[in-house]
Amino acid sequence: MRSNDVSALSDEELILRLQADRHDPRPFETLVRRHQGFVLANCRTISRSPSDAEDLAQEVFVKAYFGLRRFEHRAQFQSWLRRIKVNHCLNFLRKTRGQVMVGLTETGDADIAELSTPASIDTTLDGDDERQRIVAVLDTLTETLRVPLVLRDADGMSYE
Repeated sequence: MRSNDVSALSDEELILRLQADRHDPRPFETLVRRHQGFVLANCRTISRSPSDAEDLAQEVFVKAYFGLRRFEHRAQFQSWLRRIKVNHCLNFLRKTRGQVMVGLTETGDADIAELSTPASIDTTLDGDDERQRIVAVLDTLTETLRVPLVLRDADGMSYE
């Protein structure tokens, strides 16, 4: 391993480097590349919105970056990052509860009525892709059922 190559370092070693020298962005970039997939996927499932999920995932990593000086190494980085992600996504859901977002290009009452009508389960199950069926079922669940299920299945957390 070259001295400038940080990709082979463990998460723990990367965090120690970041805590020692905040001016080198490479260790944090490596952490983001390693963990962005699971953060983005969970944010997408919890928020039910791909565009919101990208913003949420980015905000999770910003919070993690600025919180690294308080990271005490009592847990693995991924567990700590998961906690930030869960709290951030739950706060997002609390803030947006009951809000219906309509794009600026949407016009007319018919379009708005379509947005407020849940999709038919038949149209989402037409494809054979198991992932689409799982997403369709998750979308039918209320937030209080969906979020614990996703966090249990995707993150290995307990239902409590």
